[in-house]
Amino acid sequence: MKQTFAETIKREHLELRNKYHVSLFTALTFFALLGLFFISLYTFIPLSPFLKSLVPPVGGGILFLYLLFIVIFYPLHFNYLQKELYLTFFKAAKVAGLKLIPNTMGVQNFDYETLLSEAAIFKNGAIYQIGRYEYDKRLIHVLYYKDGENVFAIIHIPQKECPYYLQVNNNNFAPPMMYKDEQIEKIAFVSSYKLNYYALKGPTNVKIYLRRELESRLIDILQIRDGHYQYVATYTDEFLLIDKYYERAPLRLNENYSDEYYIERLNNLLLIQQILNVMLDQRR
Repeated sequence: MKQTFAETIKREHLELRNKYHVSLFTALTFFALLGLFFISLYTFIPLSPFLKSLVPPVGGGILFLYLLFIVIFYPLHFNYLQKELYLTFFKAAKVAGLKLIPNTMGVQNFDYETLLSEAAIFKNGAIYQIGRYEYDKRLIHVLYYKDGENVFAIIHIPQKECPYYLQVNNNNFAPPMMYKDEQIEKIAFVSSYKLNYYALKGPTNVKIYLRRELESRLIDILQIRDGHYQYVATYTDEFLLIDKYYERAPLRLNENYSDEYYIERLNNLLLIQQILNVMLDQRR
C-alpha cells in the first residue's frame, strides 16, 4: 500500500510540476514572439510615418502589461499548484490509512510563545513551523522544531476541556512554578514507567483524574513509540511534546524526491494519527 501511494503521489507531483513549467514556458515564449512581432513591424514592414510612430508606445505598452501579468499571475499559480500538491498527498495517502485532513485555511491563530511558555514546554529561541490538520472533527496543530540535534514536535489540541493544569512526563521536564496564579506541585505515584506527575495544588480529584487519564494515555503512547514525552493538559488545551521527533523538509512543488521521502512523510503522519487516537481516546 505504501509503495503504491509513493508511486501515485510521485506521478501526481511530476504532472503538477510539468503543468507549471509548460504553462510558464508557453507564456514566456509568447512574450518573446510578441516582442519579435513588434520589432519586425517597426523594422521591416512599410508603414506610414504616423503608424510607425505608434508602434513603440503601443507595442511597449502591450509588452509591459503582458510582462506584468506574468510577474503577478505565475507566483500565484505556483502557490495554487503547491496547495493542490499538498491536498493530493493527503488524498493519495487515504489508501494507506491516513485519516488526517489538512486544514489549509489556517483560520485559527494562537500566540504559541505565550501558550507554550505558560505550559512550560516552550524552549527559548525556538523557531517552528506549524502543520494544521483536522482529525475527527477536531482542529489539530503540530509544531515542528529543529535546531541542530535539538528536535521535537508538539501536538496541540485546542479547546479540550480540562478543569486543571496536569502534567505527566518521563524525562524530568520541568513544569512552571505557577499556572494561572496557582501553585503547581509534584505528586508522587508509584509507576513502573518512572513517570513524573504534576498538578495544581488542590483537591484529591485532581490526582484521580491525573492517574486515570493522562497516565494511561502516556503509557499507550510509549507502546506506540518509545521515547521521551511531556504531556500537559491545561484549562482549555492539551499539549504533547515528542522529544527527538524529526520531520523532513516539507513537500515542495519544484523539488524532486525519492519514493522513500514520500513514504517517510506518510509514516510520520501515521504516527501523529496513532498518537492522536490515544489523546482523543479512540484507542478502543
